[in-house]
Amino acid sequence: MKKNPWLPVIIVSFAILILTSIPKVPTPVKKIHSLDKVAHFLIYFLWGYTLTIVWRVKANHTKSFISSIIIFIILFPAFDELHQYLIPSRNPSFLDWLCDITGAIAGFCAFAKWKTTRGILLSLYSFIVNLSLKQLNN
Repeated sequence: MKKNPWLPVIIVSFAILILTSIPKVPTPVKKIHSLDKVAHFLIYFLWGYTLTIVWRVKANHTKSFISSIIIFIILFPAFDELHQYLIPSRNPSFLDWLCDITGAIAGFCAFAKWKTTRGILLSLYSFIVNLSLKQLNN
């Protein structure tokens, strides 16, 4: 039986949606500045890594496949943030979304093997980091 390369992506995606569906997230007694942003980055770093499993299995990296990976990296975190409108005491955040995308791109780029796509994603990553810094300074 052939294993489905999307299975790790699906499992981590469901784990993210379950975690972000918890109404009241426990916080440490001593508040650490930007700990939630680090958590967003790390969980999506793992999620980005799971996308590399699909990347490695798929031998033909066509432009449409590359585009679909990039769109998926942008849209799933957006969906995750927007679904939090429906969760009591949770709210979506633009900065959380940027941290999600940044983590996903970093996780994907850290483990992807294809140089051209790595360059595309690193450019997108640089753009998002600069956008995040501008948002933080406002």
